[in-house]
Amino acid sequence: MILPWKKSEPPPAFVADPAKAARYAEKAREAMRKGEWTYSLTMFAMSVKFDPNNLVVHGEMYDAAIAHHNAGGKAAASSDVKMIDGGGLVDRFAVSQYQWFCNCTPRCTTPPWPTTTPVGSRRPAATSR
Repeated sequence: MILPWKKSEPPPAFVADPAKAARYAEKAREAMRKGEWTYSLTMFAMSVKFDPNNLVVHGEMYDAAIAHHNAGGKAAASSDVKMIDGGGLVDRFAVSQYQWFCNCTPRCTTPPWPTTTPVGSRRPAATSR
């Protein structure tokens, strides 16, 4: 502790709220059905904020990010980031994931390796002497 006369309390422990996260995820799925990709990503990020352990939501958020990119979506707006942001580590994680997915590029949509080459064909054939 740098200043011993100032006592700081530890931050409150994170408690997941799956019910609230499910409501945000359902709003995000509805937005995906309508083609509202930015709003969908925002709602998925809010869902992650309340239940970061739900891997299904992370996958759906990735799918929305790819669709957002393919539709010519813009980078993350500061107003959307402010809505998601909070003081905790999970809040910062949700914001980071939202910004990363909003700024998705073609590199995110295709693997960096050639997909037509079989895995074993990268090595040269063994030759005998």
